[in-house]
Amino acid sequence: MKSSLPFPSQSFNINGRPVELDRPVVLGILNVTPDSFYADSRSMSIDKLIIKADEMVADGAWALDVGGMSSRPGASIISHEEEWSRISDVLSELQPLRRKVLISLDTLHASTATKALDLGWVDIINDISGGHYDHGMHQVVAQAKVPYILMDMPGTPKTMQDQLNESADIVSDVVGRLKRLIEKAHKAGINDVIMDVGFGFGKTLSQNFTLLDSLDTIKEHLDYPVCVGVSRKSMITKTLSIDSTQALNGTTVLHTVALSKGTTMLRCHDVRPAVEAIELLHSLKKK
Repeated sequence: MKSSLPFPSQSFNINGRPVELDRPVVLGILNVTPDSFYADSRSMSIDKLIIKADEMVADGAWALDVGGMSSRPGASIISHEEEWSRISDVLSELQPLRRKVLISLDTLHASTATKALDLGWVDIINDISGGHYDHGMHQVVAQAKVPYILMDMPGTPKTMQDQLNESADIVSDVVGRLKRLIEKAHKAGINDVIMDVGFGFGKTLSQNFTLLDSLDTIKEHLDYPVCVGVSRKSMITKTLSIDSTQALNGTTVLHTVALSKGTTMLRCHDVRPAVEAIELLHSLKKK
């Protein structure tokens, strides 16, 4: 039975095999970084990371999103070599889990993506720059024939919050930037594009909420699956005057809003609450 949630059933080609989604899915964040904004997700020993990955799989993650570079506001882009040194052992150790879960690689370096794809270690590429930072990324993803999560980020993590414009029509701006990136990706031969509006990336607090409220409108303009990443972010902590350790409830609330507007993927730190939100809303809509 197809889901009655307000989004169409999605089909992806992942490493040569078709994958059908009839309801939203969860990407569990697995950071291999010393400086992510949420302290509990920062780099741990490989053994602890694998334990965390096992927990996410048991909690219902569809994919694990492995990243070696923090993209918090003000962060610098690290070299491909440093990024690979952080993630290579973890990716290798995660391979036995691929019987149960997909592996997504969070990188904006084409060289890092190439190494992981050539080794057959990952199923999805998640690029916060949408190919804008490294112009070789689109060709790498196209040749590998894997899904590509393409995000809107004006500038880089270091500069993205420097020139905010509260009066800008943020929905039109994001749609325009995403449309240009998607067109470039398709010209390079990428078939499976998933778009991410980039909550917290070059947006004011108010603009983040405008984008959340407009996800259904954005989908009408750009008919692609939507990945949402609001987990424990500042749009929650600043609004509620709390820190990221207290932001799980706020995350679940925003996940529910995003799901009601047709979101296909939730990228988050806490897998089980996100899966439960999906299942409850699915049951509600079936009723």
